[in-house]
Amino acid sequence: MEKSFLSSLWLPFFSGILLLLATPYGGAWPVAAFALVPFFVHFSTLRTRRQIVISSMLMATPYCFAEGESLYHLAGTWWVSASATGTMMISVTYTIGVSILILIGASSYFAPMLFWAKIKRTSLLFPLIAALSIAFIEFIRSVVFFAGYSWGTMGYLLVDTMYVRQIASVIGVYGLTFILVFWNAWIALMIIRYAKEKGSYIENVRAVFFGEKYYLETIVVGLLFVFIALFGAYRESFATSEQLHLRVAVISSIVRTEDSINEESYHTYRNLMEEALSKGSTLILTPENVFPYFVIDESRRTLASRQPVNLPNASALWEDFLTLSRAYPKTTFALAVHTISGEKNYNSILLYQNGVLGDIYHKRKPIPFTEFVPFGLPMKIFETISSGANVQDFRIGEMLLGGYICSEVGITPLSVHGAKLILSPSNDSVLVGNTILLLEHQFAQMRALESDAFMLRSTKGGISSIIDPSGNTIESMSGQNGVIVTDI
Repeated sequence: MEKSFLSSLWLPFFSGILLLLATPYGGAWPVAAFALVPFFVHFSTLRTRRQIVISSMLMATPYCFAEGESLYHLAGTWWVSASATGTMMISVTYTIGVSILILIGASSYFAPMLFWAKIKRTSLLFPLIAALSIAFIEFIRSVVFFAGYSWGTMGYLLVDTMYVRQIASVIGVYGLTFILVFWNAWIALMIIRYAKEKGSYIENVRAVFFGEKYYLETIVVGLLFVFIALFGAYRESFATSEQLHLRVAVISSIVRTEDSINEESYHTYRNLMEEALSKGSTLILTPENVFPYFVIDESRRTLASRQPVNLPNASALWEDFLTLSRAYPKTTFALAVHTISGEKNYNSILLYQNGVLGDIYHKRKPIPFTEFVPFGLPMKIFETISSGANVQDFRIGEMLLGGYICSEVGITPLSVHGAKLILSPSNDSVLVGNTILLLEHQFAQMRALESDAFMLRSTKGGISSIIDPSGNTIESMSGQNGVIVTDI
């Protein structure tokens, strides 16, 4: 028995490799349709807890590594002020932390497998309980261990599937995990049943799908996926690029963070704004913190008297921006900059129209250890960012807006409270590599789907895009300074 177990360990590992290929790391998302089948077939033969744990880890580790590998490539330790030795220690600690998160991600999957082992493995409960338990553990992992970030959730593998992904508009990314796992486990169940039949190929297939014991199950599963396809086709048929009657502009940037603290960078972004204005844009969104020398005092509605990043010409540049805004009074400029209110610092989106500051969105979930220090730990960071209120009245005129600043786009519990347009500025230049940029873009697509809202994503060093409520990317741009202008 042990020898047979060892010789078949290639099956869960093969599933792990297929899952890896389905991620942006591999770029072959269609293999998600059968990636877990070898693992589930192997699982049906396991008898001990040790075997279940080993098999689950072999399946999950390649996948979780592919999802988390890009996090190792950090563009410096910008959030701390430390000596060379201190910075090195921070980098080492960060690497260890990422490794622990990947390990937690991988090890979380054997918990539902241990529970699932108690279920009869030749009934429809086999795929049903598998799908429910894995989707549930991914949700718990996100909320408890990942501070709400849905990193590594299998449902993201289906974000580019036609029709099926539309289920996320009702039950979210974890619902897509359920669909993916259920489908794979059901195929595995058919293979297991087929192996037990003794007839010819045609007789075995007929018995597995339409035999007296199984035909009702086949009808139920068939109806489930017919419903999913019809629902998806219905939503896709209403996908359109023009609902809000706005001409929007999203700025894409490759200006490095360290090159942002000068007058040249200001004029780069000003020129991009002018390009957007020349095309009749009524809303322009900038990437996150492209003007680090513009910290706004919310009570005074102007530049703060003390700027953490000093640029001697900042006041003159600020007046130049206000002059530009007044020259186009019907255009709303959405600036992603830092603000202060009393003793609190916020990462914010500010809406300017005709040179006047309107509504403000505050980032609701700052990043632990970089934007704030949790648990009162003795760690000094460059700037502590306060959390914004969960519900914020953020509008252009009467139109309610949603906000996701940078990393917030990866947090599933954050609601946009019925908004039909989401502004999502980001600084993706702090992490290096194409994989993480594709992951962030997947997150943005999923948030648009879940919220049934248009998404404007303006990034520095990432993929800037305009996404419709069905998760379709209307237009995107990366690797250059430029502007996307579209009617929505």
